[in-house]
Amino acid sequence: MYKRQRYSKGIVEHNYARWEIDLSKLKGLPDIVIPKHSKDVTAANGLCYKLAPLLLPAKVDKGKIALLYTRRSSLIGWTFDSSLKSTEGTASPLCEWRYLQTLLTHLHFPFEVITEDTIEEELDEYKVLIAGYWATMGSKEMAERIKQFVRKGGVVIFYPEAFVYNWDTTKNNRYSPGYGLDKFFGCRIKSKISGKELTLKISEDISTSLKRGDTFKVRGLITPLERLEKGKILATLEDTGEPLIISANNGHTYYLGFVPGISYSTSNPNDGKLRALFEYIIGKSKLKKPVLVKGDKKSYLVYTRILHGKNYYLLAFCNDYWEKQTIKSYLNFLPKGNYEMIDVTEDGKPLVITPNSSSQDLSTAGISLSLSPLSCRVLIIRKANQKVILNFPEYELSSIINNYPIDIVVGKSISSSLLKSVKKLQKELRRKGISARLLKDEDIPIVNKSTSLSEEGYPLGTFHNKIISSGNNLILVGNIENNRLISNLSKKGSYTYDKLLEDVDSSYPGKGRGIIQICESINKPYFCPTDRGRDAILISGSDEKGIEAAIKRFMKIIKQL
Repeated sequence: MYKRQRYSKGIVEHNYARWEIDLSKLKGLPDIVIPKHSKDVTAANGLCYKLAPLLLPAKVDKGKIALLYTRRSSLIGWTFDSSLKSTEGTASPLCEWRYLQTLLTHLHFPFEVITEDTIEEELDEYKVLIAGYWATMGSKEMAERIKQFVRKGGVVIFYPEAFVYNWDTTKNNRYSPGYGLDKFFGCRIKSKISGKELTLKISEDISTSLKRGDTFKVRGLITPLERLEKGKILATLEDTGEPLIISANNGHTYYLGFVPGISYSTSNPNDGKLRALFEYIIGKSKLKKPVLVKGDKKSYLVYTRILHGKNYYLLAFCNDYWEKQTIKSYLNFLPKGNYEMIDVTEDGKPLVITPNSSSQDLSTAGISLSLSPLSCRVLIIRKANQKVILNFPEYELSSIINNYPIDIVVGKSISSSLLKSVKKLQKELRRKGISARLLKDEDIPIVNKSTSLSEEGYPLGTFHNKIISSGNNLILVGNIENNRLISNLSKKGSYTYDKLLEDVDSSYPGKGRGIIQICESINKPYFCPTDRGRDAILISGSDEKGIEAAIKRFMKIIKQL
């Protein structure tokens, strides 16, 4: 656990005294300093709380690149040969493991890890397999499984020293890689060089970004290769001309005679040559990036993440660069259909990126985004033209209506026809054994709540909020224009963070459309995980027709609970 950093006046004065600095010359020293990054973390946490009803039940779709790790490799210490250890201490297997993942992240390819326990059953679920320093021990059965994977169209990347040791004896195999994989890959390790930085030279045009004669630095463990029958040389050591990258099996197997992760981390990633090499190799599997990002500066530092919910996707873009980036993003993960896309990063009403775009257009034409320095944006993607949008998991809905007394709250100017529908909802709840009072919004008070914070006796300030005072959970019917409780939930400053995922008014989500969503801890300025917090279900719409549709959909849902 990281130790929390304190920036109190007492600590600053103590250090200044220890450093013999004259405090009388420092005027206006604040009682406490709250760094900007601390506020940014607080804002990020608030966004996570707001997104929680969609974030928590969502899942990560499985990547199609597998990194092979065998436990026996770590048990023997990866290598018995102490001469392979880097004098700088940067060539450890753990460093390589981390840096290779950085390389794949910069390429925007999701990846998974498979082991000796899962390779037989799961390998065919992937398009690409990568094995290196953390798979120094491999078995004959795994080698045969890898050959079978390639024959079915998979792409395999090996690098030092995958499958160098015998699975049963831990002794070196006669050739590396062992178990006949040297002949299968069209090459074997000829010699080993460690502790040096050498130059790799490309032997033929590979892509528009990597052409014959291009060079980049490699380091860590470097293993010049001996080409065997059917092996094709793609790169050599510049100084000696010895092969360093050899492909075989019609471009479906590659042996890299260097450690790519460490080479990438200690070279200059800006030139992109190592990324271009991996992009070319992975491309042989016909694998598409779920999200392709192109930009005006350093698009490889824009990280994308996708979460898949029941009827929606959450798509995040993180700009890990200290300058603003304008990007074009092409979405290749969506099933065939039409989608709306909204940005819910900021407080208030969502920003509509596109109200109705086909999956084909989102893949070929893409979307344009502007990303501030070191910041993220979160988008919700769902089917276009849904009459009623559902922003909740059913288990949370059930918890809210079953665990505490519940009140249905409507605006004071509700129409008679809409009130009639609300009473039907009240009746349906009673049929389920849930007694719900029907109240007007003016019947429930909105109260001022002041909270004072301090650190080591120094005041941080007093925060003033306006919260809904209710001992019951609530069902709020209407939108921010006709229900004062919903309006209060949407107002900036009422709570310590924006609690409404989507602010609904007469223009959003649109004519005849409704939204059902959850708002947590409405009786507290902050998120309250205890039994003292009270939650609300919001049944909203842009107009009476939209609210009516949302009520009907809600009644249908609770009948099934």
